[in-house]
Amino acid sequence: NLNRNELLGGFLPERTEWNLIHYDYTIDIDPKEHFISGYNIITFELNSPISRMQIDLHELIKIDSIILDDNKLHYERIHAAVFVELPEINSKTRQKLTFYHHGNPIKAINAPWDGGYVMQLDKNVFPQIGMAVQGIGSSVWLPSKDGQSDEPEEGVTANIIVPKPLVAVSNGRLISTIDLPNEKQKW
Repeated sequence: NLNRNELLGGFLPERTEWNLIHYDYTIDIDPKEHFISGYNIITFELNSPISRMQIDLHELIKIDSIILDDNKLHYERIHAAVFVELPEINSKTRQKLTFYHHGNPIKAINAPWDGGYVMQLDKNVFPQIGMAVQGIGSSVWLPSKDGQSDEPEEGVTANIIVPKPLVAVSNGRLISTIDLPNEKQKW
């Protein structure tokens, strides 16, 4: 029985035997409900044949489904570790796994010293929302390989959906802004 810290910071084969290449995530933020939903397309390669891989996601965030090649995968959740059962996959071949999720992330009480969802109203009473993840990790809101030993070699594509007139801000450069139904925009 591994504890939460051993699973998140540990080096089990389920974590070390796959290489993270790219994240392409879409997150829809509902400021009124402090609620997020979305998915992360994780591009990866296996270093050696394994039958399951570890992806991290905080316990407060629910898993909708995990898909690989149009097949819904089975998984086991232990604390914030999600062990995904894999079909037979050749090592060193690129794969794309899509991990759907939703929920109310843990709220940061004293950000940035503790992690989680942060929201305050600006002088115009618009919400300013952020995620403090330095200590707690990205898995507090995003299914990810949450550790510093394997960063996405080909970076991250962030798609952030917010209600109008809010603006989404992220690292990197803005590619486009797309109007969506229900008075939302994807940045």
